[in-house]
Amino acid sequence: MQLVAVGVDHHTAPLALRERLVVDGDRTGWVLGRLRAAVPEGFVLSTCNRVELYGLAGHAESGARLLSALLAELGDVAPGDLAPYLTVRSSHAAVQHLFGVASGIESMVTGESEILMQLKEALARAAAAGSLGAATHRLGAAALAVGKRVRTRTGISRHALSVVSVALEEMTHRLGPLAGRTVLVVGGGNTAQLALRHLASARTGVTGTQRVVVARDAEQSASLAIRHGATALPWDALEDALVRADAIVTATSAPAHVIDRPFLERVQARRGGAPLVIADLATPRDVDPAAGDLPGVSLFDIDRVAAAAEANRALRAAETAAAEAIIAEHVDRYFSWFTARQTAPTTSALVAHAAAIRDAELARALAQMSSLSPSDERAVRALAARLVSKLIHAPIATLGQHPEAGNMAAALRELFQLGGGTPPRTEPASHDHTTPVVAVRDVA
Repeated sequence: MQLVAVGVDHHTAPLALRERLVVDGDRTGWVLGRLRAAVPEGFVLSTCNRVELYGLAGHAESGARLLSALLAELGDVAPGDLAPYLTVRSSHAAVQHLFGVASGIESMVTGESEILMQLKEALARAAAAGSLGAATHRLGAAALAVGKRVRTRTGISRHALSVVSVALEEMTHRLGPLAGRTVLVVGGGNTAQLALRHLASARTGVTGTQRVVVARDAEQSASLAIRHGATALPWDALEDALVRADAIVTATSAPAHVIDRPFLERVQARRGGAPLVIADLATPRDVDPAAGDLPGVSLFDIDRVAAAAEANRALRAAETAAAEAIIAEHVDRYFSWFTARQTAPTTSALVAHAAAIRDAELARALAQMSSLSPSDERAVRALAARLVSKLIHAPIATLGQHPEAGNMAAALRELFQLGGGTPPRTEPASHDHTTPVVAVRDVA
């Protein structure tokens, strides 16, 4: 069996494609169901910057084809059109990539911490859907542990920026200081909460704003307003809120545009064309890109934030190298477990099979050589032991190091007719699929 990862991210695919592949709401259950039908176990990681499928497959190539086809189906994209933007990884490369994602070195803003919560939620959803098995359960738990360890042992998150903080810096660059201005936050999810927190925090340097929040869920909006000293308005007051705002951070989970060009055109007419800066941090985008052409409107999306974040990445190069060393160590640890899990039953069965043949043939030969002295008999027994040991040493050593160890173990069981070498089942032992994966202890 092979671990395979297939996906797109902000390094490889434009926002227009990534937003078609986002997995949320009703699509989550559908994708996990299709994933479970395609491979024995796996999970989906979907954020504003990446959509990746991880699975355990019989072979790397066949697994990549299955997962790539599922991703194309998810985005209603022809496989050939998706292929140029797709990244396929298997075995060590797949695990190293996931550990890098969890550690923040693959993030749009190096060292950001939101990805850990997003990964934790993705694993919990897969566990609840029954698509997580022993290998991917351990993989996810190890990734979370490595992510925490990198942040503890390196300075990669020291004074770390986030997508929101970079967006607010860009907003300030375009509009001027935000102090004394009205900033509207549209949405009630993690990004919206982070925006309100930054706007209210003295550490961010953007205090003194009038904060307004509008979300579809009135209770959620009111709760956010209380926690962050903002004013909550109902969803049907969105237009009036836009008219009064100087800047907007929008980050809903809506499947289509929340603010289209005609809507914003009407808003700008009421505002008299006054400058309005909009940071659209949603995937799919909340604001019709065509609305950015309106007079007075300055619109930027998540990909513009990525460009602004490159300086942050360069500053953290030394910390990234330290993180990569930690990741490499824990990739080796994971594969020591993964390989042993796939090969240990076969190795034990092969050793027992060889020993049984050795003992049977020794008994037959020694019965015909009754005149041997005790020392000669010991020499014959030692010779037989050395021959058997040398014959099975290379297969066992290769089995423990080969990237296709699971498939090679199956071949050995077939070749030597090792009926007792059945590999363990894919479901995690004593693991209830309804139990959140986050409860797993640090196994990295």
